[in-house]
Amino acid sequence: MAARAKLRVVVDANVLISHLWGGFPGKITDLWKEGEFFLLISEPILREYLEIFLEFGYTSKQLKSRGLLFLDKSRSILVQPSQHFEEAVRDPEDAMFLDCAFVGKADAIISGDKDLKILGTFRSIPIVSPREFLRSCPRHWFRPSRSVPDSPD
Repeated sequence: MAARAKLRVVVDANVLISHLWGGFPGKITDLWKEGEFFLLISEPILREYLEIFLEFGYTSKQLKSRGLLFLDKSRSILVQPSQHFEEAVRDPEDAMFLDCAFVGKADAIISGDKDLKILGTFRSIPIVSPREFLRSCPRHWFRPSRSVPDSPD
């Protein structure tokens, strides 16, 4: 039996921020850390992630540790976007996530950003909220202790 291919996912910075408080974004981060999907990342996205942690008071040592985690080849794929899609979004700063998703052949972009979410899809890549992503995940990803919470949409 062939091993299932891991999903390739881009995670918007707002999801990363929100994971600090748990909930659906926290479950996304847990699944990634456990190797359930590959995080597609580019240098601009990594810089944004690390800037966020810096704003939250992380030390240089903690930032280095986070940076190494994001670049762990068993969990993440570093891509070099060769195409840029600023014209596709209302906020040009969001284009880095589209650029990364397109070049990295993402299966999904996870975001809570209304400027990205309004697109619905980008070049056939679904743009979904953390909740939507978790609801579409294979059930075997979840042990009983980390089931997807039922909550109203």
